[in-house]
Amino acid sequence: MHDEQTVLLIEIDIIRRKFMLHGDQGSFKELKCKTSEQFLNVLKVIRENEDQAEVRYLSK
Repeated sequence: MHDEQTVLLIEIDIIRRKFMLHGDQGSFKELKCKTSEQFLNVLKVIRENEDQAEVRYLSK
């Protein structure tokens, strides 16, 4: 059986270079980037697909 989930919310912590992905079935995944370049590459992909999930930028 194949359980497919959809990302509903992406929280972006620019200072910590971190992305938090929240799924429609209650799943949670944290992606921490080791370099600024890696962070910018992931951010670019998210911005190109912003219409598919809510995106929030965190401050602090």
